[in-house]
Parts: sequence; structure tokens; C-alpha cells
Amino acid sequence: MSAGIPTDRADGVFTVTFNRPQRRYALTAAALCATWMLMKRATLDEVRAQIAAEVAQSGRMRVAPAAREACAAFLQRRRPDFSRFDSCGPEPRFRTVNPDPDSRPRLQTVP
Repeated sequence: MSAGIPTDRADGVFTVTFNRPQRRYALTAAALCATWMLMKRATLDEVRAQIAAEVAQSGRMRVAPAAREACAAFLQRRRPDFSRFDSCGPEPRFRTVNPDPDSRPRLQTVP
């Protein structure tokens, strides 16, 4: 092409990409719609439920004391100190355990 757009590559990517819509147009609209609905039906409800759960969790986390500490640390250009916030919610509570200084810290349930 004269516009400098590549029209073919050695691995045939252009040919595959160019032929894909042509194959799609060869199918009937009803077949495409049915295929799409079958693929999306189960996952659409799951995705909507997951999004709702994530929005609710995000709203709770946004007003948590740990979020205020993170924002304050960012504005003061320092590392946040989350050592005061050892909870993952109302229950269970966790604390960091590091028996070996060379290993990664682990979380242990606090009774």
C-alpha cells in the first residue's frame, strides 16, 4: 500500500486478521447471536455478581483507617506504616510471623 501500512507479514498475521471478519460475515446473524449468548450466559451473571462484590469491598476499604494512613503517607512522601492495622476484617485477626529472618513473613491467626 502507498500509505506505508504493512499488507503482509512473514508469519501470515495480516492474512489471518483480514480473513477473520470475512468468515464471521459468512455465518448467519442468528447463529452468531446464539453462539454469543451461550458463551456469555453463565459468565455474565458471575461477572455481575463479582463486580457488585468488588464495589462493596472497595467502598468499605476506602473509608478504613488503613486507607487514611496510605493517603497521609503519600501526601507526606513517606512509606505507610500499616503495623497498627493487623486485622483483615472483624474476624479472624492475623499477625505477621517471621521465625527465620531470611524467609518470607507468614500470617498467623490470633486467638
